[in-house]
Amino acid sequence: GSFALDVSLVSGEATGRVEMGVFQRGRSDRGYRLAYLPGAQNGLELSRVSNGQQSILELSANPLQLEDRQAHAIKWTRDNDGYMRISVDGKELIAISDRGITGNFDGVVIINRGGNIGIRSIRVHGEGN
Repeated sequence: GSFALDVSLVSGEATGRVEMGVFQRGRSDRGYRLAYLPGAQNGLELSRVSNGQQSILELSANPLQLEDRQAHAIKWTRDNDGYMRISVDGKELIAISDRGITGNFDGVVIINRGGNIGIRSIRVHGEGN
């Protein structure tokens, strides 16, 4: 299935990580996750989660520094062929195709793992959502 996830994120300090993701059939252990890793060599990490196992699909090439207490636009899209694009503030950082999970996505998850972040808004569009 296809989806578009738009998140407005504010980060205060380069600590921890924040994960956002889409999942299927009420199971948060089946879907895709995107992690923002403040201060890490690779600022974004895209993973597939299936049967409780998380597999990294792609890392962005460079660190990301969003700790200016301003809102940053994260846009993540997936088309019906499994092609995903992820951009931050209009700059594409990840583009990858993965068909490891098919079907429609019907849930969104945000997980803060020790980060100092705020979510200003979340907007989701998806086939069957």
